[in-house]
Amino acid sequence: MQGRWYQTQSGWAWARPAVSGDIVYFGDGSGEVIARDVSTGDRKWTTKVGQEPIAGANILVRSGVVVAPLYTYTVGLDAVTGRELWRFRAPDDTVGVQPGYIALPGTVAASRIDADDQTVYIPAWGASVSAIDLHTGKARWVWQPGRIDGDTAASGI
Repeated sequence: MQGRWYQTQSGWAWARPAVSGDIVYFGDGSGEVIARDVSTGDRKWTTKVGQEPIAGANILVRSGVVVAPLYTYTVGLDAVTGRELWRFRAPDDTVGVQPGYIALPGTVAASRIDADDQTVYIPAWGASVSAIDLHTGKARWVWQPGRIDGDTAASGI
């Protein structure tokens, strides 16, 4: 099989690219989301969304919004212009932290996000799933399981 085009990028990213129409959207290792023409590889836009790689399992496109998970937050971008629409930080992965311990941020690295035409579903390490409005980034709901005896998150470790 022969490739149509090849473009270098900075670093690596974990997220699987998304295709919508004649545009492919992907992340790179320096925190950029890039839109390119599927046929030619010509760059349509690039948006810097952070300093870390695009670290989620996938990028997705729904209803004109590109959604890209980094390490501890997820961004929504306008699919045509690349303008940032919203930024959502996953809930801390530890609750009820004992004095002297620090709550760690929930991470979306390696998590697979999904969406319908109105809501993005973001699972995060630390046991949470957030339902976020696709166009505004506001939380519709956040689910976190109850803690049980012996749960390391409940003990603050």
